[in-house]
Amino acid sequence: MKPDGYMAVAALAALAFTAPAVHAAPMEAEGAAPLDKGIAYARQAAKDDARRQLALQRGAVVVSGEQMTSSGELLQSAAVRPAGQVGPASTVREWKSGDALHVLMQAGDDAGSGFGLDEDEGGNASATASYRKKVLITPFRVTRPEHVADMDDVPLGMSRNLYERLGRSGKLQPRLGKYVVPNERMGATPEQTAAAVRQLARDNDSQFVLAGEVVDAGTSTVKGFLSSTTTRNFEVRTSLYDGLTGVLIAERRIGRQGEGEVGIGRHRPFGSASFFSTAFGCVVDAVLGSAAAEMMQDLAPLPFTARIVRIENRKLIFDAGVTSAVQPGDKLIAYSRKPEWDVGAALHGAGGVPESPVATVSVVQVHPAFSVGEMSEQPARVHLKVGDYVRFASSSQ
Repeated sequence: MKPDGYMAVAALAALAFTAPAVHAAPMEAEGAAPLDKGIAYARQAAKDDARRQLALQRGAVVVSGEQMTSSGELLQSAAVRPAGQVGPASTVREWKSGDALHVLMQAGDDAGSGFGLDEDEGGNASATASYRKKVLITPFRVTRPEHVADMDDVPLGMSRNLYERLGRSGKLQPRLGKYVVPNERMGATPEQTAAAVRQLARDNDSQFVLAGEVVDAGTSTVKGFLSSTTTRNFEVRTSLYDGLTGVLIAERRIGRQGEGEVGIGRHRPFGSASFFSTAFGCVVDAVLGSAAAEMMQDLAPLPFTARIVRIENRKLIFDAGVTSAVQPGDKLIAYSRKPEWDVGAALHGAGGVPESPVATVSVVQVHPAFSVGEMSEQPARVHLKVGDYVRFASSSQ
């Protein structure tokens, strides 16, 4: 018998539907949205729907995956995303029909970029990457505070700058944390670190937690026969944790060295234009850029997960919506956690609770911060409850 959570060998169905490269006339598409939340909300939702239909006219990609339950039932997750983007669109007509508002939008022939499915490391379409995962960025610990005495607010400055860089990527939902994650270098046990990560993730509605340390920012001077050269290192360690289990996913150490005029001055706010205009500010900028890029690389193959916050008959609400790039029609898989199988103690507090795929969830409504889905099974029959999870599972995971 296959164990719970067995990933069926279902090919990642990246099916590309291509549209003609040249359009003889402007494209048109109709969007619709219910009026139950007011005219302004409906108008924006209908326009978003129409823009998505316009983008789909240029081509679409369908990505799906399957997982098998312990009873042998095959559950499917699937997402349809535009393969390209259209240029600016304008509203041609707006009208009401029954309880819905409709809009007709028109777009020119200019294709845009940066919309649709991302690609994984192998260049394959990845719906997992297209969902915006929630990541908590915690303040950086400074191992040697005397090394950064000439810099303003390094612990929060580092986390704020990473928050801004990851937010600009459009691929993640970063959040700023207030507390440092304790680790063994601070005297914490692995169990204490895992418990702190889980608590921070719950308190900040985050799927992942990033902790960081500035391990070296010291200077050294090499004296020559006629002159001397001053160098300064900037080295950080980043630790990426899974918020559900507290498990360490990846740890990176990134460093650069500058020379010459290596001071910055506390009068230059961390991360400001004047800060990065200095020679050593450019070194810090390069380290932050590498840290952000490597973190996104580590997160790209990991499954998108959201927490179930309400269940009513076969309908459920989970805590991810428009801001996470969830769309109506998406299919996710619901997982039931098994607390009686908690293996945390055996794995020094970092094991977490096993879970089983139990039902397919079809998204029927999407709001900014949450979505409503319909389950393929009655929740009581499969032991699904508030606090369990939905997840997009492609066959590559």
